[in-house]
Amino acid sequence: MKKQLLTFAFLTFGLMLKAQSPYPIIPIDSVQFVNQAKLETPSENTFPDWITPYFHDSTYRDTVRFEGVVISNPKTYGLSTSRKAAYIQRIGGGPWSGVLVMCDTAGITPAITLNDLKTETKFYDNFVPGKYVRVTGVIRNFQGETQVSLVRDNPEYSNAVQQLSFNDTTITWTEIPANELMSGNPNTGWVQQKHKAERWEGTPVVIKDVTVYSVSTFGSGGTRSDWSVIDDYGNVISIRDMSSHLRRDGFGDSTGLNANDPSRFTPPPVGTRLEFIRGIVTEYSDSVSGVQRYGIAPLYQTDYKICTSCPPSIKYIDRSPLVATVNDTLAFTFEITTGDTTLKSQYLYFKKPGSSTIDSVAMTSRPSYPNQYIGKVAAPFYAGVFTYWAHATDKKDRGTFFPDPLTLGRSIMITYNGVNNIRILQFSNATNGATIWDGDSLLNISVKGVITTNDKFGSVITMQDGQGVNSAIFVHSNSNYGTDTLLAGDSIEITSAKVRENFNVTTLYSVKYNLLKRGAEMPTMETTLSIDSFINNKIAYARPYEGVLMRFDSVKVISENPDGPSNDYQEFSVYPKDGSPALGLRVDDLSANFKGLNTIVKAGMIMGFIQGPMYYANGNFKLIPRNFGDIDLSGIDTIPPVITVLGNNPDTINKNQAYTDAGATAMDNKDGDITNKITVTGSVDSSTVGTYTLTYTVSDNWGNTATATRTVIVMDTIAIGIKQNTLAEATIHVYPNPATESITLNVSGTHSNNTNIAIYDVLGKVVYSKNVNGNTIHEKLDVTALNNGVYFIKLSNEQGAKTIRIVVNK
Repeated sequence: MKKQLLTFAFLTFGLMLKAQSPYPIIPIDSVQFVNQAKLETPSENTFPDWITPYFHDSTYRDTVRFEGVVISNPKTYGLSTSRKAAYIQRIGGGPWSGVLVMCDTAGITPAITLNDLKTETKFYDNFVPGKYVRVTGVIRNFQGETQVSLVRDNPEYSNAVQQLSFNDTTITWTEIPANELMSGNPNTGWVQQKHKAERWEGTPVVIKDVTVYSVSTFGSGGTRSDWSVIDDYGNVISIRDMSSHLRRDGFGDSTGLNANDPSRFTPPPVGTRLEFIRGIVTEYSDSVSGVQRYGIAPLYQTDYKICTSCPPSIKYIDRSPLVATVNDTLAFTFEITTGDTTLKSQYLYFKKPGSSTIDSVAMTSRPSYPNQYIGKVAAPFYAGVFTYWAHATDKKDRGTFFPDPLTLGRSIMITYNGVNNIRILQFSNATNGATIWDGDSLLNISVKGVITTNDKFGSVITMQDGQGVNSAIFVHSNSNYGTDTLLAGDSIEITSAKVRENFNVTTLYSVKYNLLKRGAEMPTMETTLSIDSFINNKIAYARPYEGVLMRFDSVKVISENPDGPSNDYQEFSVYPKDGSPALGLRVDDLSANFKGLNTIVKAGMIMGFIQGPMYYANGNFKLIPRNFGDIDLSGIDTIPPVITVLGNNPDTINKNQAYTDAGATAMDNKDGDITNKITVTGSVDSSTVGTYTLTYTVSDNWGNTATATRTVIVMDTIAIGIKQNTLAEATIHVYPNPATESITLNVSGTHSNNTNIAIYDVLGKVVYSKNVNGNTIHEKLDVTALNNGVYFIKLSNEQGAKTIRIVVNK
């Protein structure tokens, strides 16, 4: 023990002798973290916030150091032989606690082999499961998964991988339900749960009580396995063979795993009940189907356990009829399987609308469908919520309830006459306001309403019937169903649709409809609602107004960017102009015709009104104006500022003379003196004769821009032969200057009877020349043929020369 401590002391001392690494040490959760606003937007990527929308460290950008416990052995990484990788976890685990570390030569200059990079970075030496290490790498993203690529060793700092402790640290496994990653399955519709799953990416998780759903092989000679499991609620999770322990090819890099072995691993057969399966959460795009998904990557064959003594498992299949009326007999079908024995009994428990009593009926087997059982209930005769459960007991008296032990149960809606209005579609008995029809594909319905927008909100439009709670709904705009041609004022009847909660917004997909009328009267705006309930996200109050047209009068802009300063999602917030809240109602630019307004409005600006449908996204209720007609913009200043150029314009200097810009000032009618906002573009090369332009640009706080220019002329005095002496004792007058048509030249006392008068342009070209005799000169020179600009009158005689600058400005 003493020797080990001494070795560690020398190791620590050795590290201290090196220079301090400049790269910032950040927690693993900072490497992985993605804000909820991005995760709840389907079209957004899952790139970490550390590198998007901007680099959090302006100097070292996406190169960081972080510390954690090694989860997996890089030698067993099986997805490639040209790179190796393993996972690392923050001590204690939990959300955002894990990330994939890559040893990859791609993009490294000068080129290096993988073996040399592994040796140089000490990847294999120090990346040992259970050891606490420090890693230096570059944050990357591949197919949605965050990866940290190791940097090359720097002898001044340290290796890319440093082992910080000789002691082993326990790896933390977190139990999660399957629908934290994916909901549904490839047959019913598979949905990636980004807003819940991304926090588990790279972390070790356990999912209990699942059944093998599918098994297939692929790859050269069938050496790889593509398999999945399903929970009792119908949610399927893919199992990815990233570890060489769970594949049969030779992509491993350790004894026994670096050669083809057809007997190394075979997934359990379809239908096998698993007590649990565990692994690392990984995000990837399937190479066959292209489906973006979250899956689980087990590390060893011991990361799942076949259940030999489990109670019966129950999986919901369907109900009939899907839209039930008070006079319909109800039928519910379940799949019930057992492990090491057979089924003893199976019951359907239920509670009818308006009743507090739980009744039950025995379920009978469904002919021709092994393990499926049907429970039938007589017509309930009352409309409302019908709740049901399934219960099964095997012959060892082990029982299972689905979906829970007689607490919440599953609910359906019993109607009087079917689904015939939006309010029935929006009915909810859930605390989050989700519709009771979520996931149902409804046929033979008759739901009427008026389309309330011409402009799509992303990929949806709004439909409303009258006023009040639950009077509106979002409809997916889809060219396959013709909903992309619907316009504001179209009265339609929806005859079938699939109902789905799209990030907590009830939305109709695959809509079939009849067009009843064009140009129908639009619903009246709601004008008396409390803005505070929407700001404070009071679900019971606000959720029923989802999609409903509403208007708020006399409001004040509270913030131009409620998510600032770290993020900007093109939103602003408003509140009644007489109030002073800390927060305002968010206004989102979801409509294609309402983009970027938060760059124009300003805090404190008063609007006579703002209106549009109500929407829920990214954790907030928001107003989504349909276009600029839904907002009062009369308070915006539209007058650009005024720039005043100081000094001479045009200005002149001699060749090789340093130029000093006299600058400019800027004034705005709203913002006042904004001279400090002026930017100058262009430059003057005094070593080269020519004409140069300096451009002054300034924008006020409202985005109005003004520009002004200055012309600077660099003269070549040598080219025009000007000497720096003067005519002795001569008195010279030139007027007017600037000249329009002519210029008068009076010279007295030249002490010479022969003087040459010449006019040169700025490039030294003679444009006028005349010889005069006598000590006194009086000449009127015609300049009408000259272009506007700067010229030079040169007087010369045997005693010397003198040059006068003139400007022609007609």
